[in-house]
Amino acid sequence: MSILTPIAPQFATTGPTTIESKGSNMFYDADGNVMFTIEKKGVTVSGRIVIRDAESSHVGHIRKKKTSMIGRQLTYYLGTNRYDKIGAIKATEETTSIDKCDCNIYLNDALVGETRGNWATKSFEIFIGGDVVAEIFRSVFTAKDGFCIKIEKSGVDTAFILMIVMALGEIFGKKHDDDMSSSIQHKMLLSKERARSEG
Repeated sequence: MSILTPIAPQFATTGPTTIESKGSNMFYDADGNVMFTIEKKGVTVSGRIVIRDAESSHVGHIRKKKTSMIGRQLTYYLGTNRYDKIGAIKATEETTSIDKCDCNIYLNDALVGETRGNWATKSFEIFIGGDVVAEIFRSVFTAKDGFCIKIEKSGVDTAFILMIVMALGEIFGKKHDDDMSSSIQHKMLLSKERARSEG
């Protein structure tokens, strides 16, 4: 198993490739065709999320680490129909910040890569074997809540990269939402206090 194509070798890039989320559960190729669909089955113990191809076939999935069921999850496993766990994404710190998404990437318990950047702004990079293999970003044309995944290198499993991004969203996304909600509530309280003191 190559560290660049551990999930679905049939989706290995043949050159620079960009796929885009338009704020929905679908990812599109450069021609606007649906390439992958993200399937979340409500609230489950495992937090399982399935990635399907354009024909609705199961390509891969991510799920929570089962040994820790309370609190925010810092580890997500990557798997396929054949193997439930072939890799993992683990946050590098016990407490994560909304302005970073630093994680280690494992395949069969071996450290093969890392992610570095900012989840809140969707601006980060994925490293495999010490090389940058994917860049996640937003452009002026990106839909609200959407983002792009750009893979420059040939021979990189697009599904594998997407699963890494989905795992980061589960680890850091809720933290971002919670912090944003707390920030809004804090500002509302300050506004009320200010109005009260001025009145």
